[in-house]
Amino acid sequence: MVRVSPEHLPVMIATAVVVLLLVIGALRVAAAYRRTRRTLRRWGRTRLTLTQHPRRTRKGARRG
Repeated sequence: MVRVSPEHLPVMIATAVVVLLLVIGALRVAAAYRRTRRTLRRWGRTRLTLTQHPRRTRKGARRG
């Protein structure tokens, strides 16, 4: 068992709080990264349609 002197107790508590805040911050950054990546991928799959005309095909291209 580790004996903790009363002088070190506030330092240990402060360190634990800082580590906890860093972990929570890292989790939030990771979540924001995933959310941004998901949004950018969705935008990449989306085609902006300015007209109601169907997409033109190359001449001689067969549809099938």
